[in-house]
Amino acid sequence: AVVSTQSGHYGRELIIASIICLFFTAAEALGGYFSNSLAIFTDASHMLIDFIGYAISLTAIWVAKRPASRRMTFGWYRAEVIGAVLSVFTIWVITGVLIYLAVLRIIGQTYELDANPMLITASLGVVINIM
Repeated sequence: AVVSTQSGHYGRELIIASIICLFFTAAEALGGYFSNSLAIFTDASHMLIDFIGYAISLTAIWVAKRPASRRMTFGWYRAEVIGAVLSVFTIWVITGVLIYLAVLRIIGQTYELDANPMLITASLGVVINIM
């Protein structure tokens, strides 16, 4: 009973963090687009990775609560390990995409930025990350 109570508590916290994270991911993606800033896109990707990690964790908590069966004698606790592996895999895929975009920018020498949306988005990012 203690484990399910703790999982439920963590589940609520993860849902709240997921909502905040998803909202600001969209805001940062827009800020990165309007400012043409790969740094802001990178932080938006970071927030997206966090959101995906939260979603995987919520799913793993939900699946791990399932009772043991004849086939799964220890229950579904391995779902949390599989969730962690999926989260790390997602980080590597998004990192590869960001490196690819950075290399394209270096080769094409497209460095023009609009500083105002970039500074506004970055400042809001600091506030959200502190929360």
